[in-house]
Amino acid sequence: MTTMFCAAAMLSLVPLAVHASTTDDFQLWSAVQASGSISGNLVGGLELAGRLVDDANRFAVVIVRPTIGYRASHVVTIHVGYTYQATINPNRRDTQENRVFQQINWTMGKVGYGMLSSRTRFEQRFVNTGIDTGLRFRVQLKYMLPLKAKGANFVMSTEPLIALNTTDWGQRQGIEQWRNFVGVSFPVAKKLTLETGFQHRYQIRFNQPDRSDYIVPLTLSYRF
Repeated sequence: MTTMFCAAAMLSLVPLAVHASTTDDFQLWSAVQASGSISGNLVGGLELAGRLVDDANRFAVVIVRPTIGYRASHVVTIHVGYTYQATINPNRRDTQENRVFQQINWTMGKVGYGMLSSRTRFEQRFVNTGIDTGLRFRVQLKYMLPLKAKGANFVMSTEPLIALNTTDWGQRQGIEQWRNFVGVSFPVAKKLTLETGFQHRYQIRFNQPDRSDYIVPLTLSYRF
């Protein structure tokens, strides 16, 4: 019962008011990431990602994201990181974005038979099509429920991305997008885990129809 309540509570965070005019797309997101202990309480990680858009027919996005962090306790880790994101746009100038971010990962504890955690990230965004610094806040809630198969988990997450200011390159203050995911994770080799499922991303856009993306993510994670 508690597990079902947790699931319902997380899904209730999805915006209920959806604009009538939207554009839709099917996308495939892939990522490879490695993370673990470097020395003592010092931890680090690296993520490489690519995205196929336009019904998964066009390669459009590449992401490189290194991080370094400090394990403050057995449930809280503090990170700083950098993200490079290049986006190929067919009808306008390609964009290159550099982000610096600060992040707190918190293992909140057991809810029912599963584990609830959060990832809170504050980003400073620099884009080649403008000079303003975009400030963005995002918090992900993630619930993992062990399945009967050894090492496998049912996974559910929700994450709003909130722009804190308006910039000359297109960011508008307010909720920018909302991502919701449901799927599974399972081991494929020693220290290697694959997570996949279905993700919906709703983007609120300025002076154009909102966007609804239907995404299949594939994330391969290595723990060292």
